[in-house]
Amino acid sequence: MKKRIFLGVLAFVSAFFFAINVHAARTDMIDISSHNNNGNTITTEQYASLRNNYGVKAVVVKLSEGTTYTWSKAAANVSNANAAGLYTNGYHYARYTTTSKATEEAQNAVAAAKNAGLGVGSVIVADVEADEQKALTKSQNDLDNMAFEAVVENAGYRFDLYTMESMVNSKMTIADGSGWIAKYPKNVTIDLFTNRNGWQFSSKMTFNGLYGYYDVSQLYTNYYTANQDRNAVISNSDTTDVSKVTKKTVTTTSSTSGTFKDGSYTITRQNGTFYPNQTLRIFKYPGSQATGKYYYKGEHVIYDGYVHVGNYIYVSYKTSTGYHHYIAVRYAPTRRALGTFK
Repeated sequence: MKKRIFLGVLAFVSAFFFAINVHAARTDMIDISSHNNNGNTITTEQYASLRNNYGVKAVVVKLSEGTTYTWSKAAANVSNANAAGLYTNGYHYARYTTTSKATEEAQNAVAAAKNAGLGVGSVIVADVEADEQKALTKSQNDLDNMAFEAVVENAGYRFDLYTMESMVNSKMTIADGSGWIAKYPKNVTIDLFTNRNGWQFSSKMTFNGLYGYYDVSQLYTNYYTANQDRNAVISNSDTTDVSKVTKKTVTTTSSTSGTFKDGSYTITRQNGTFYPNQTLRIFKYPGSQATGKYYYKGEHVIYDGYVHVGNYIYVSYKTSTGYHHYIAVRYAPTRRALGTFK
């Protein structure tokens, strides 16, 4: 039976339950770049909320990439995080494949750190995980990393390496007691990389009042807190230990005026099925952060709500991992549909 669907009118009343996947580790540190908060600067008040409500102690702000790129909002984020009482550090996304390029990139990172107001003595991290480094030998990566480190330390900053687990001591040497390592288990029940400065355990953390997903890390040393006691910012006992909320359940009641929140978006609840008449991109948020995946003509999506953003109306649907994704279904100015509703 076909049903004509009117966006804005809800067809049912029911309770909606979903589980949020969280992790058994502390949210001691976050890293920030243009990919976070829809590209907007995080305010001092928001950083203070991260400190007070989630126990965040330190922030690592993206400074630069390659030999020329610098992030224009690094200075504002460094300033606001400092004002909120958090320890601030910076990171550089590495592209280097030779020691000379590593030196040039380190010079770019140091200049960006100074322009951002990052205090001498803070950590500048080399984020070494790109395809360029994966293609190199371990010995070449080690030489390049040492060249980068020398420039950073000569400028008065401290150095650390960030990479993924698969590259540790296979594509580059990271000595015990150093390093910041990323690995995202589906379910975290034990601490990993406890012989390192920190472990980035998720890239999908959400925070009230902030848009989108965030990388979060658990710290094992005081390296990212200027070698000062982490508890001087906020006690570990006050840090969000997400193992305590592994089964956090959110209940929303649908009605003719029902809504639910996804980041900074309020989604009007409505159920139905949409059949695209063309290839449509899938987004993590309405019109932003494309996933690289698509819905094609002949396929269909069962949606649970919609939102009007810019010139388009997007429907939302919940993925198998519990997050919402979005596709555009109508061009609002002309009301042209990009498929059919059933």
